[in-house]
Amino acid sequence: MVISVVGSILDAGAVEKIPAKLVQAGNYKKLTTNIMNIKEMQQLLENESDGNELYDLLIDCGKKYPWTPQEKNQLKNIIIKICDNPNEQARSASIKVLCFYWGMEEFRDKAWEMFSYDKDDDTRSDALISWANTYRKQNKASVMKTLYSILENKNTEVNIRETAYRCIFYVSPLPPDSRPNQILDWDHFDENVDWKLIEKMISEAQ
Repeated sequence: MVISVVGSILDAGAVEKIPAKLVQAGNYKKLTTNIMNIKEMQQLLENESDGNELYDLLIDCGKKYPWTPQEKNQLKNIIIKICDNPNEQARSASIKVLCFYWGMEEFRDKAWEMFSYDKDDDTRSDALISWANTYRKQNKASVMKTLYSILENKNTEVNIRETAYRCIFYVSPLPPDSRPNQILDWDHFDENVDWKLIEKMISEAQ
């Protein structure tokens, strides 16, 4: 079992012997999905201070590793703290792991808080996607109406409005192959939104 650290090959058992300052300096290279264990992931998440490295680590943690429910419960208490990290990429990745990749409804309110108050638009967009994903395919009218109110507000940034548009389809039961294109030309955004379809879906939602 091997692990790549600063271009070197080390036995995974030596991870804990590596000085914490190496982690804090962002010197860990990405670990392959086959060799990371829960203890190693916890150590990296707790000690990594470089925002870009932390982003990559979080995305890998959320998408690539087949954690058990028990392991996710161990990791979530570390990841939720990163939602308040000074680095916007780290904040975005952390809420995506909890609510988008893992679908943890217990952090739904945190996702909405980040959408509502974060100063970075990309982070707000990721937080909105994460919030909506906790209602995926639930066809909840109240959620779809909330997203619709964001979509129709022309004072809202276009990227946020486009995210709200996509999220409505996440919440709906409409299969992907029946959905219209949701990546729209921002210069003609309102013309390209399928308003009739959205309104029909909301009227039929529960």
